[in-house]
Amino acid sequence: MLVDINAIEWLLENATAYAISKNCGLSTQAIDKYKNGVSDIMNMRLKHAIKMTEYANQLKKAK
Repeated sequence: MLVDINAIEWLLENATAYAISKNCGLSTQAIDKYKNGVSDIMNMRLKHAIKMTEYANQLKKAK
């Protein structure tokens, strides 16, 4: 699956904004807005959602 909203939500709860930013190419400010509910993840750009899903899956496999 290209985009998994549950994986993105898991990532936002379990990784720091810095780690997500470094691995996915979003600013820490943008990540913080998703973490704090200021921005809706359903309105996220597709390319960012794909990168965040892939990063979440990598972290889950590493655990």
